[in-house]
Amino acid sequence: MQQTVQQDRAEVLNRLYQFFFRHYQDGDFIVERRYGKGGARYVKSTGEDTEFHWATEDMYYIKSGDIFTDFPVRLANGQRLLFTVEPESLQATRAALKPNDKAHYELDTETKEGEVIKLSLKYLKGAQTEKQKDDIVTAAQKVGAGGTAENAADIRRWLGRFMARNQSDFFIHKRLKEALSDDLDIFIKTDVLDVDQLLAGAMQQTDLPKRAMKVARIVRDIGGHIIDFLAALEEFQKALWEKKKLVFETRYVITLDRLERHCPEWLAKNIALIVKQQRKEWAELGLGDYAKAAACIRKIPGDLATAASEHYLPLPVDTRNFDSAFKWALLDAVTAATPLDDALDGIAINSDNWQALNTLQDKYRDQARAIYIDPPYNTDAGPIDYKNGYRSASWMALMDDRLKLGRRLMRDDGVLCCTIDDYEQKPLGMLLERVFGENSIAGVVSIRINPSGRPKPSGFAVSHEYGFFVQNSPDSALDRLDRTDAQMKRYKEADEDGSYMWELFRKRGSSPNALRAVPFTTRYM
Repeated sequence: MQQTVQQDRAEVLNRLYQFFFRHYQDGDFIVERRYGKGGARYVKSTGEDTEFHWATEDMYYIKSGDIFTDFPVRLANGQRLLFTVEPESLQATRAALKPNDKAHYELDTETKEGEVIKLSLKYLKGAQTEKQKDDIVTAAQKVGAGGTAENAADIRRWLGRFMARNQSDFFIHKRLKEALSDDLDIFIKTDVLDVDQLLAGAMQQTDLPKRAMKVARIVRDIGGHIIDFLAALEEFQKALWEKKKLVFETRYVITLDRLERHCPEWLAKNIALIVKQQRKEWAELGLGDYAKAAACIRKIPGDLATAASEHYLPLPVDTRNFDSAFKWALLDAVTAATPLDDALDGIAINSDNWQALNTLQDKYRDQARAIYIDPPYNTDAGPIDYKNGYRSASWMALMDDRLKLGRRLMRDDGVLCCTIDDYEQKPLGMLLERVFGENSIAGVVSIRINPSGRPKPSGFAVSHEYGFFVQNSPDSALDRLDRTDAQMKRYKEADEDGSYMWELFRKRGSSPNALRAVPFTTRYM
């Protein structure tokens, strides 16, 4: 009897481990719905004749930021460690890094302050090596963290976590409890309860069916409690992510010619200070060297109808170059007679793009006439460090959430343009129709970007990318371009219906000299 109880207990623990292990990966729950002993995956169907799914479609994809705060930990032997980043190397490296550049950590100093071992690290450009990690672990051991192999493994594990929180991306499941509960139910019915064994046990009149049902019930009960706990943590994390973020800093950029239009008297009083503070930035932007206020003024000659005049050049004034008192004085002057939104003609946001779109919802919902996006292409030429095995699914999750938020900002007659290359062109097209509706893609334009072509392993050289034009509703319409003077001169014929031109048929009929009339319109695609 005791042996049977131990066997059932081991069976319960093994089944619970089997179930949660299949869904857990590096801190994330990626629910891989499986069916039966073979582990075949399944998807929930909506009943449509064709459907589009990806592994992470119920998740937020979170690109990690640079946290770089002190990271205190306690080793298994009780020793306390503090990982910190040397600030000067941090600022210099962050300023020098380009989008696809890699950065690494190197040991700067190791000290013991009281009971805490402090490991100060440098953050430098270049890929991380195992030797650099070994140097950090060895330094910690030398100043008292313990010299055993177990201590070294523990230090390396915490070092990996410190690096990962700044460099690794992760997912937040939107409906973790529902997904895990559904899959646990199927897991119990197809894996825990083996129908063949149950039937065999019933025929042989053994206690196997009764024991199997007991194991299944316990797995369901304990698994349900674990799912409730995990779902509570995931819901809290989701709430933090979805909460609209506070604006860290707001700066204003307004040109001298606009200041002249909105507050000329204030500008005249402050132009000397503006030139002093802005001169360096103007030169860095390639706008020229303006040492005096007079140099910022352009003279417009007069003619018989108008008198000569002087106006300020459109040189930008950025409030980051001034103190807060100047900033608020400038805003007061600009808004004395004009609302601020009318005085400014745009907004630029430096943020995670999902958070930026989420923050803009209240003020800019249903206002955008056109949206242009140039997402990461997810190619080997510009790789993104996604979770192993989920490169395309991660990209789809990233795009799906941001497209949905972007659509809320669009007017009913709005149009979205998204550029992409061959690698994700097909999935993007399906995703756009899933977000905007069937037949929402007005057209796909081939854009030549590299006449000589970018070589591919297949032997082809790619010289183009694609532009998807998507209608938010049937009311969306694309405007046409004005014809040039040279094009209009081609319409030399005229009749009672207006101007027209003759052109050769192309692939029409058998005669190479067949002509057709093309009526004149003021615009063309």
